[in-house]
Amino acid sequence: MMVLLGVGTTGSVLVHAALQCYGAYRAGVPLRPRRGWRADPEARDALRRIVRSIPVAACPAVANYGLTVVAATVPGGVLIVQLSYQVFYGLSFVGARAVSMAALPGLAEAVSAGDQRRFGTAWRQGVFYMLIAAVPLLCLLAVFAGPTADILANGGLRDGNLIAQLAACLAVVAVAQLVGGLHDYGQQALFARFDDWGPRIASFAGLGATVLVSAASMALPAQDGRLPGLAVAILAGELAGGLTALIRLRRDAPGGHAGPPARAHGRRGHRRDAAGDRAGLVAARRAGAGPGVGAGAARGVRPGRAGAVRAGPAAARVGRYRPLAAPPRDRPARAGPAGRGAARRAVGVPAPPTRLRGGHGAGAAVSGPPGRPGG
Repeated sequence: MMVLLGVGTTGSVLVHAALQCYGAYRAGVPLRPRRGWRADPEARDALRRIVRSIPVAACPAVANYGLTVVAATVPGGVLIVQLSYQVFYGLSFVGARAVSMAALPGLAEAVSAGDQRRFGTAWRQGVFYMLIAAVPLLCLLAVFAGPTADILANGGLRDGNLIAQLAACLAVVAVAQLVGGLHDYGQQALFARFDDWGPRIASFAGLGATVLVSAASMALPAQDGRLPGLAVAILAGELAGGLTALIRLRRDAPGGHAGPPARAHGRRGHRRDAAGDRAGLVAARRAGAGPGVGAGAARGVRPGRAGAVRAGPAAARVGRYRPLAAPPRDRPARAGPAGRGAARRAVGVPAPPTRLRGGHGAGAAVSGPPGRPGG
């Protein structure tokens, strides 16, 4: 039977590799190695990313080995932990992790297009579908943990205490498969953004949490709670890795935020906008925008009002602000009635009525815009 299982496992791997090669051939990806790949910058970059991503695959393997070592202190504990791991991975790849793999192309397309709003929409949609796929499995396994443990316990595991501990491990693993799916989806999103440092941090965080909880489970009785404590270690590792990936994903989101600055950043957004307005005002004055650039420019007044330019925070932040006022040689005079009159005529503002000297009676005349009677 063991030989048959080994042959079946090897045959499944060969079939999987053949299907992958066929898919790569249909996609136009060459698989035959060629000379000169060291001079290819894309090949070198891919190789560096592969080397840097080794901890992402190594940390779960190390955690599995550590849990197996601790489980060996309990008679039958290795089989119970391995069964729990198999159920954990089986439910994850049927539900949550399958959704994360299916959502990866959408995330990659959003990153390639540089559309942060589209990336966020694809992320939330993937989380929604993941919950739909994982929550029913969680409920089913949590409710039927006892009958499932009774079915899986055969041979030397047909012991009431071991069956109870296996049922407790399966109930914990039911929750861990949902958290593990979120962890894997967060890592997929980070990889889609070409961020290989974030998944490494998440993997090391998960390994550290697993080691700490498994070491603490050694203080529990061997015949009562040590094996469920190891299942909790699996849950703690996935939870720590998932939280780390989500924090990294939100903190280093590309392209900034998708909402308004004040809503996305709060008080910091207001301070940044004020700093951008001041930077635009200074740039306008250095470029010779004239004395009209003042509080109106800081408020983002549009051209067309007397001596005002537009100096909004967005233009100041991107560094492409250009004053829209007239050049220095065309500026009106800063003092004197003649200069003020020229400035009003330039912007189309009528001159205020001025009473002529010489009397206040019928002989007094008023100068004003054409078409208005004197009064």
